Amino acid sequence: MDGADLSQVDYPIISGLSFIQIAGMSGYLYYYGTFISLETGEVFNPYETNEMKEILSTIQLLYRKGFWGEDDGLVYGMDSGVAEQALSEMEFGLWISSYPNYAFEQMQDHVLCVSIPFALMNTVSAGTGVSRYAPNKEAALEFLALLYTNAEYGNLLMLGEEGVDYVLTDGYTYTMSGEIKRPFLAELVTGLFDNIYPSVWDDLPVNRHETRLEIYGSDARRDSVILGFQMNTEGMEDQIEAVCEVVEQYEDIWKRDDLESAIQEAAEAYRAAGGDQVVEEMGRQIAEWMN
Repeated sequence: MDGADLSQVDYPIISGLSFIQIAGMSGYLYYYGTFISLETGEVFNPYETNEMKEILSTIQLLYRKGFWGEDDGLVYGMDSGVAEQALSEMEFGLWISSYPNYAFEQMQDHVLCVSIPFALMNTVSAGTGVSRYAPNKEAALEFLALLYTNAEYGNLLMLGEEGVDYVLTDGYTYTMSGEIKRPFLAELVTGLFDNIYPSVWDDLPVNRHETRLEIYGSDARRDSVILGFQMNTEGMEDQIEAVCEVVEQYEDIWKRDDLESAIQEAAEAYRAAGGDQVVEEMGRQIAEWMN
């Protein structure tokens, strides 16, 4: 914040830093509990990469200096109350997050924004399609075209009838009782987003299509040799779930006094959960896919 004395700020760093963002900053893609090199497609145990160790060491250093509070500034999950307070009072020195754009609109005259490096996983927004075995493929395709090109039909499917299932206030969607209405899961499943009414919690509440293309074409986007890869997880479901649980278990590892031993412990727990098998199988599939 302009002219801020950080020694007098309660929450100098507020962060919703995730493993996805850490991976992107480090030149990797976080996928099913692993780090995949964007340049080579090699797969790694996250705790065995130098980049992860360096970032955790930096976070620990900032934590020890008091830049992150014990309960107030969260590294792997942003508490909404803290975020709202910081936004209203402008009491922060650094904000790391994918918080909705409406927050940026309120503080854009007082901050310098830098995009966090990222990589795309897929070239499509979701998995919407028509089965080749569908008896009415042409009609289904026509229906999909209407949903994606005509806002009236997309809004009916995603939100229902205006004035009955939702209301618009200042262009944003709310339930009839006044709560924020956001069909996040429906957006995720169908891929419908650009042409439906926004929620204040959407990452791109205005100029969605144009903003998305601007972000995708920015310098923050990292090139990826595995763009479009999808792992066949059949037979690996239990191991993948287990390694993801390890990552979640050690999400506050930077609070440990002996970080080096803690990282070694996390790496061993990752392997014990079946991490080596996940890394090996994913690497095999990527090599096959790239060839």
